[in-house]
Amino acid sequence: MVKTNILGTMNVIEAAATTGVARVIGLSSDKAYQPISPYGQSKALAESLLLSANGMYGAEGPRYAVARYGNIWGAQGSIVPLWRVLQASGALRVPVTSLDCTRFYMTVGEAVRLIWDLAVKMQGGELVIPDWLPAYRIGDLVMAFGLEPQVNGLPAWEKLHESMNETLCSRDAYQLTVKELREALAHEKT
Repeated sequence: MVKTNILGTMNVIEAAATTGVARVIGLSSDKAYQPISPYGQSKALAESLLLSANGMYGAEGPRYAVARYGNIWGAQGSIVPLWRVLQASGALRVPVTSLDCTRFYMTVGEAVRLIWDLAVKMQGGELVIPDWLPAYRIGDLVMAFGLEPQVNGLPAWEKLHESMNETLCSRDAYQLTVKELREALAHEKT
């Protein structure tokens, strides 16, 4: 994570300047806000590096911005594909840190539109946070899958609720229902 999120960001900043790239958008995570893990801290530092790079190469240099968002539904490393594999193997139970955890819900298409809109409009220095994201409760996702939870407890490096900034927390966002999560799972399979 240090090599990718910190050193990689520094390399991208410098490479953009030396190759004449006009705009750079860093993709960040809700984990960058009030980070409690090394991953979140590395994402927060990557954000800071990108935003502070504006103007470093003069008025004609690249412009840098950041988009911060939550989990992408069905993305590699998220629980949806993991639980699908477990379910396909015949498992009836899935590992869960806490049934009360909430996470933001965002589709790949929504993420692409967010980045595209930022690329078109950016001036440099923006930190874009989608304030329209719904969220879901992990316990409701287990029910949508039709599986049983194996609650293992929340580790010290994991948050019960994710926040994008001081006013946007997954606990307080619109919560997708079990029915809506089932529909999202069915749509994702097609």
